[in-house]
Amino acid sequence: MSKWLNPKLFVLIISCTAFILGFSQLSSFGYHTVFKNENNIYANGTAIGQVSLAGMTHEQAEQALLNKINEWNEKGSYILQYENKTKQLSVSIFQIDYQTSLKQIVDGQQAELIVSIDEPLLEEAIRVFVGEEIYKNMNIEKLSADLLNFVKSLQTNAVNFHLIEYFKTEGKGASKELSTATISGVKDQATNLKNLISKLNNQFVVEPYQTFSLVNAINPKSMNQGNSSAANILATAVYQAILPTNFLIVERNISNKIPSYSEIGYEAKVSNKMDLIFNNPNPFPYTISLVLKENELQVKLMGVPFPYNYEIRTEVEKFAPKTILQFSALLRPNETKTIEQGEYGYLAKVYRDTKDKNNVVVESVPISEDFYPPVHRVEVTGLTVPQTNEQANTGNGDGNLNNPDVNNQDNTQDESTDNVEP
Repeated sequence: MSKWLNPKLFVLIISCTAFILGFSQLSSFGYHTVFKNENNIYANGTAIGQVSLAGMTHEQAEQALLNKINEWNEKGSYILQYENKTKQLSVSIFQIDYQTSLKQIVDGQQAELIVSIDEPLLEEAIRVFVGEEIYKNMNIEKLSADLLNFVKSLQTNAVNFHLIEYFKTEGKGASKELSTATISGVKDQATNLKNLISKLNNQFVVEPYQTFSLVNAINPKSMNQGNSSAANILATAVYQAILPTNFLIVERNISNKIPSYSEIGYEAKVSNKMDLIFNNPNPFPYTISLVLKENELQVKLMGVPFPYNYEIRTEVEKFAPKTILQFSALLRPNETKTIEQGEYGYLAKVYRDTKDKNNVVVESVPISEDFYPPVHRVEVTGLTVPQTNEQANTGNGDGNLNNPDVNNQDNTQDESTDNVEP
C-alpha cells in the first residue's frame, strides 16, 4: 500500500463528515424558515411595525394585524394645517399590503409594514387646500415620506402636519425676496455705513427659532459718537425690512424727534445701551442683505415665503405745540420776540395686518406706539407796568424811570396757552 494512502483517506473522511453535518443543519434551517409559522409560535421581538406578534401563530398574527389596521381605519387622523385653516386627509389615500408584510416576517425581528400612498390624490388635495401657487413651493416628496412613516406605525392619535415646514428650501422658487427697505440721503454717512456693513460681511443670517441682536452683531465696542447716526440709519433700514413679516420684535427704541431719514412709526435707534432685537419664529433661516450705494442704503430680506402676507398700518395723532409766554424787562412794552418756533408732536400706533391668500385680514397685531412730544413755541415780550392814580392824573410819562424795581428787573415769568399753532 502506498505511503500516501492514509492521509488521502483521512481527508476524504473529514470532508464527508463535514458535508453530512452541514447538510443536516442547512436542511433544518430551511425547514424552520419555510414552515415555522404553520405550527410554531413567533419568538419574542417578532413584530410588524408597532404591532407585536410574539407568542402568536401565523393565523393569530394575521388576525392581530388586521384588527390593528381596522382600528387605524376608524381612528387614524392626519391633519394638514396652513395659515388658520386645517384639512383632514382621508385614510383612503393610503394602501396597506398586510399579506406581503406577513410574508416578510423574520422570527424574533421587527418587520416593516408595507404601505403606499396615492400621490395624485395627495397632490390634488393639497392644491385644493392651499392653491396652485403655494403648492408649487412645497416639497411634496418630503410630506409624502413623513405621512407614510406615521401610517406604518398605525398610530390612532391625530397627527398635525404644518405645511410651512414642507416649503422648498433649495431649488427654483425656494428663496425669494420677501421685503425691501430703502433709505435715501445717506451720502454724508456713507463712510461710517460702509464700515458698519463690513462688520456684518454685507449680510447676516437669522437662524430658525433664533433671536438676533443688531448691536451684538456689529460689536458694541464699535458703537461710538462718531458713527451713531450711521448705526441708527442701519437699524432703521433693518427694522423696516423685517416689519412686514412674522418676525417678533423683542427690543426697539426711538429718538425724541423724528429723524429726517425715517417716517413716523418706522424708526429704530441703537447705542451701547439701546438695541434692535428680533426673533425668527420660522423653521427656516432668513438672510438680510445690506447694499450701500452712493446716496442710498438698501436692505433686503430673502428666504422661504411666509404662509401669510403682512401689511403695516399706522394711525397717527397730531398734537399742536403750546405757546409759552416769557416776560423780560430787556424788551420794550408790547415788543415780542419768538425764540422757538415750535413743532407738532405725534403719536403713531403701528399695526401688523396678517392676510390670507384671498387678501382677507385674519389677524391684526399692535406692534408699537411711538410718541414724539411737541416742541413748544416760546415767545418773549416786554413788561407793561400799570399806571398809578397819581400818574394817571399828572400824565407823568416818565414814571417808569423813577421805579428802580422795574428798571432793574430781568427775570422772566412763564404763561402757557394750550393748542396755539406756531
